[in-house]
Amino acid sequence: MNDSPAENFHSLLKKFDQGMLVTRSADGQIRSRPMQIAGCDADSDLWFVTTKETGKVTDIDNDSHVCVALRDGRTFLSLSGKARVVTDQTKLDELWSEAWRVWFPDGKEDPNLVLIHIDATEGEYWDQSGLKGLKYLFKAGKAYLAGQRPELDEESHSKVQL
Repeated sequence: MNDSPAENFHSLLKKFDQGMLVTRSADGQIRSRPMQIAGCDADSDLWFVTTKETGKVTDIDNDSHVCVALRDGRTFLSLSGKARVVTDQTKLDELWSEAWRVWFPDGKEDPNLVLIHIDATEGEYWDQSGLKGLKYLFKAGKAYLAGQRPELDEESHSKVQL
């Protein structure tokens, strides 16, 4: 592996198009909902599109700390950061996908649409796909036989500051 853990995290993150946005409500309850990823910046910040009158916007107004959990096959990512609600028609035009009209029938001109920007601060990944998965299975089997836990390398697991 030639990439740093942060570069590896970002490379994995760009492959995802959906994630679970986790917020905290005013009464302290943890909420999670599936979200389509609208954009991923070079620094691993994420963008989502929603409407103003949703629970997630209320939650973010109350507590901006969020987590986005992502899974695809044997690859898992967790991204933590601070969210903010953004009204920016130029950015919305840049990110817009016509497929989203299913959720937003009035299109990108809907005055109730807002963006959620996640300023990523920390990430963690577990990647056991492809050859990494085979290497992990070998390590796991070896550790099992020895009565130990498998050691993971930075290619398959790492925490990163973003």
